[in-house]
Amino acid sequence: MAKHYVTEAGTAFRTDPGTRGRPITPERLQIIQDCMADGWPIQEVIRTHGIGYHTIMRYVPTYPKVTKEEQGELGQMARQFNALMRKLGLNR
Repeated sequence: MAKHYVTEAGTAFRTDPGTRGRPITPERLQIIQDCMADGWPIQEVIRTHGIGYHTIMRYVPTYPKVTKEEQGELGQMARQFNALMRKLGLNR
């Protein structure tokens, strides 16, 4: 299994997926918050920093979430797009 090394502010540390149950340090939390503020996808933060989804949601509550109305609009757009692709014969 490959070890990931992250360099931030001149320091390198190995991310460890086995950090379950360990408290998150303020320095690590700041790095994660900076990554989220820079627009990193949640899955990339999880993979790179070895932190769980629910932990990210607990410590980064301002991460933009999709509302129910937006979910509905996105679903409608996806259905319309798929119908158009079928009509044009470009579906897989």
